[in-house]
Amino acid sequence: MAVTERWARLLLDHGQATLVQPLMAEVVAQDDGRHLAHAALAQAGLARVALAERDAVAADALSRRAAEQWPQMRGFREERMGAVIARARFAALLARDDRAGARESAERALADSLRFDAPRAESITQARALLEDAAAR
Repeated sequence: MAVTERWARLLLDHGQATLVQPLMAEVVAQDDGRHLAHAALAQAGLARVALAERDAVAADALSRRAAEQWPQMRGFREERMGAVIARARFAALLARDDRAGARESAERALADSLRFDAPRAESITQARALLEDAAAR
């Protein structure tokens, strides 16, 4: 599950949304109610796929589900994973024109990245860009 989700996320980061959907869906299906971290990450990935397909309603529902699942995760999880989910939630909220919610998600992503990542990490740069994007709209 973990390898499939990470591979799919890498493909998604490189613009391969059509290849990603079945991989992320498989990770979610394999979770089978166990509440593993990679299932929540896969939900966030599916939200990003929905955004690539310009389906803001589906992206909102999928990213909300990922954000709701994250605190309930069991087993292995790395706290930096929460920022991945927050960034997906930000994008979905912004697509729905929920600026306040998007800003809150961007702030959460930045706070998590500042707390867990190296000072010059790409995640911090991305989170700051999200906040700027939310403020500009």
